[in-house]
Amino acid sequence: MLLNYRFQIAAACFFVMIVLFYFKYKKLPLAVNKIFSIMLYIGAANIILDLITVYTLSHVASVPSFINRSFHQAFVLSLNAFMYVFFLYVYRQTHKNQVRNVKNVIIQSIPFYASVVFVFFGSIYYRVEGQKMYSYGIIPSTTYFIVTIYTIFIAYYLIKYRSVLSNEKVLAISGALIIEVVLGIVQIIFPVFLLSGLGVSLVFSFLYLSLENPRDNIEAEINLFNKHALTEVMEENFANKREFHVLIVALDDLATINFRFGQRFGNQLIKDMGIYISEKLGAQVFHPKGNALAVIMYANKQNVLKNIEEVQCCFDRNWTVNNVNTTFKLRMTLLSCPQYAESIDSVYDAIEFYVLNKNYSEEPVSYEIFDDEFVKAQKRYSTIESLVSDAVSGDGFDVFYQPIFSTKHNSYITAEALIRLKDSKTIGFVSPEEFIPIAERKGLIIDLGIIVMEKVCQFAKKYDLKKLGIEYLEINLSGLQCMDTALSEKLRSIMDKYELEPNFFNFEITETVVSEKTDAITNNMVDLINMGSSFSMDDFGKGNSNLSKIADLPFELVKMDKSLVWAYFEENNTKGKVILPCSITMMNNLNMKIVAEGVETEEHKNILSDMGVDYLQGYYFSRPISGDALITMLTDFKEKNPVLAAV
Repeated sequence: MLLNYRFQIAAACFFVMIVLFYFKYKKLPLAVNKIFSIMLYIGAANIILDLITVYTLSHVASVPSFINRSFHQAFVLSLNAFMYVFFLYVYRQTHKNQVRNVKNVIIQSIPFYASVVFVFFGSIYYRVEGQKMYSYGIIPSTTYFIVTIYTIFIAYYLIKYRSVLSNEKVLAISGALIIEVVLGIVQIIFPVFLLSGLGVSLVFSFLYLSLENPRDNIEAEINLFNKHALTEVMEENFANKREFHVLIVALDDLATINFRFGQRFGNQLIKDMGIYISEKLGAQVFHPKGNALAVIMYANKQNVLKNIEEVQCCFDRNWTVNNVNTTFKLRMTLLSCPQYAESIDSVYDAIEFYVLNKNYSEEPVSYEIFDDEFVKAQKRYSTIESLVSDAVSGDGFDVFYQPIFSTKHNSYITAEALIRLKDSKTIGFVSPEEFIPIAERKGLIIDLGIIVMEKVCQFAKKYDLKKLGIEYLEINLSGLQCMDTALSEKLRSIMDKYELEPNFFNFEITETVVSEKTDAITNNMVDLINMGSSFSMDDFGKGNSNLSKIADLPFELVKMDKSLVWAYFEENNTKGKVILPCSITMMNNLNMKIVAEGVETEEHKNILSDMGVDYLQGYYFSRPISGDALITMLTDFKEKNPVLAAV
């Protein structure tokens, strides 16, 4: 051995940097991570012992032989152990989703344990060549034996299980192995160089940067485990058939909070919530998507439920973030695996379903158990997803029409086109409230809008609706449609295809879409109005109305949501009796026409007419009906009221 410290010092510097970065971040409690940590400890011991053995060999005359031998034994053992644990690390990587054969692992561990015996009872000798001192004998030879054996084992598993490993993992492990082999060969050919410690450090550097960087599992902005980390943990749990629970936490108000206080405020709130839950439950908290957290727990269900109830009580209060007090609506549900979710995909489906399908409890913090009813509802949701996808690619949608009554003309002058998913034999009727949001989330809503426009134009082309008193038809536009910069061109193209004028169409945009006013929405509205079409603002009073945005946008009509209308007719609803008349007066002052939804009785009709509402829509007049049924209804009305129909 060469009596200098240059390579050992370089190795130590490399290693110190790795250790500092590795332990700076929190790590997942995975088997591969634990094995990697063991490798780290063994590697540190190896480098320290390497430095000590160099010193003892350089002072062999003054250092007692048993001390020299002991440190040499420890150094060789650490190097052998490192290669053995490296093998275990690779074996674990290749068998994440495979049945691990304990018998094979035991057999393949025999070389290492045999080397332990040789190290303790074997021989070691020293020889001096000038200024250089070398060791030889059974103890040093065991290192070459172990390196060779476990290099073969590692290469074997890399080749055999190549298909279950990502390219990144194959390259990382192969690169680390090549580094170790090359440096080992150089060490044999040129024993003057001491490269074992450097090899250990370089292997760690390679694996750390490629596979084991804890930052890869952390969402930097909120310092919580990310979706990738959650997948890793669940992958191991399902592979080991380990029972566990996933607490799904949904922050329904996050979008509003971000809008009011900014994205950084919302991120800080998510971070604070995650830290609190982690400390309270003593569990890992993950951030799989924007407004959701997931907590992995392993205790029995009763203890888990007790802890969650404590968390629920603590969340039922104001939170202070950056010296700002805020309240929010929080929902939690406990998903037991594998009882209600047997795979990673099914867990993510459950998270998606729960987060997107809000309940409307009055409680600020609500808590549920994911049970058979949830499973049933989730299966229905998944079925509807498939139905919507199939319906968009095929002829799976119908368009129904709900006539709208003019109080001025005492007749029907328009009808709202409403899309319907054709009745499914599997789950029966599916309301638009169910499938429209699904279409939006799947990115199919623009295609769906084109389908509606096509069917409405086909209907209008087939029948002479103006002879039946229909002046125009109303068509709903979704928020995503309105964001489409080519929307006006697409709609005009369909109108031209069926030789219909743009002034025959009034497009409805919901209050929610209006509240998120963008240049794209405004430009599309202006383009279509310039063509001759008009716009209504739908669902006024259902959300948080932004009157300034309403006034800024070129609406001709405003549709009062049925909740606003019904509140007025509730016996003890004093606020409702004030809000509706004031809203009507305001819209009249803005020269906007008013449509009242939810008209279900003659009393509704008469009072709303007297209040100055221009148009009435609701079950009192008609439910949404097919195109043919609408034609029949209008024809009958014209025959019974020839004078009114002619006005």
